Amino acid sequence: AAAPTAPAAAPVVPIREPESPAPSATDAIEQSDLEVAAPTAPAAEIAAPPSSAESAEYESALKLLREGDAAAAEQALAAFVAARPDSELADNAWFWIGEARLVRQDVDGALAAYRTAVETHPTGNKTPDALFKIGHCLALQGDTARAGEVWSELARRFPQTAAAERALEGLAAASLPRP
Repeated sequence: AAAPTAPAAAPVVPIREPESPAPSATDAIEQSDLEVAAPTAPAAEIAAPPSSAESAEYESALKLLREGDAAAAEQALAAFVAARPDSELADNAWFWIGEARLVRQDVDGALAAYRTAVETHPTGNKTPDALFKIGHCLALQGDTARAGEVWSELARRFPQTAAAERALEGLAAASLPRP
């Protein structure tokens, strides 16, 4: 009799950010913000891939945001980062907390979330997008000079990203010098 064999492992499906925001979130979330930047962390610093339960929890929170329930999405994402601060998805979750707050016109809260994403995950895949949004929030608060500094830093640190392109556009729109 043949020995039983182990079942084949299920294929790993990459996690994708939402393709389009909920209609009520359109003004605060730009399509380019929904693109995932290429990972910038050295291989040794990349966390283990998220578990299926972890991915499901994260995706469930993003679904709330896509459906236009920014407050519930923020709560779900905050619970996610509280329970899983070292997750590969934690910087993404902090970014989307910022987006949920921005949808609700909480610019100060959004700014704090984007800063947390950058400070806790400086090489995370959402760092360029979070830096862009930090500049955006500063511009919304009327601090154009500081927004320009952040956008210049973004363009220098992550020159090959869509976020850097948007930062350069922001500098031009504010008549600020390019880095």
